[in-house]
Amino acid sequence: MHKSKGSDVNANAWYYQVRNRFLLIGRLNGAQREERKKQVINNATVVAEEARRAGNSQGWLAIACAVYDGLQGRFGKRPDSPALLLPSAYLASRTLYSHLRDKWRTIRQSQYKLNKL
Repeated sequence: MHKSKGSDVNANAWYYQVRNRFLLIGRLNGAQREERKKQVINNATVVAEEARRAGNSQGWLAIACAVYDGLQGRFGKRPDSPALLLPSAYLASRTLYSHLRDKWRTIRQSQYKLNKL
């Protein structure tokens, strides 16, 4: 999976690394498949957000397209000019969801600690 990353133009290495994880999911049974799919999406969301914060918009976009293509079952060569709106919107919503979920957990834990006092 692009170990040498010699063809890492437009963050292709990240695209194929993330997208190909969806290929491996197909070998699992139903419950395992859904759990693993959630893990792949969550991990990709974290890596994409780190890339965005580091100013790597190409990496963020490559991961967004990889997640979207993987969920759609699109494999093979990466499209030269992908439709960018849907993958970007999907990953942005996942990032926001993760951020809000983490904030909610922090608030709930703080309330729990206060109630124990």
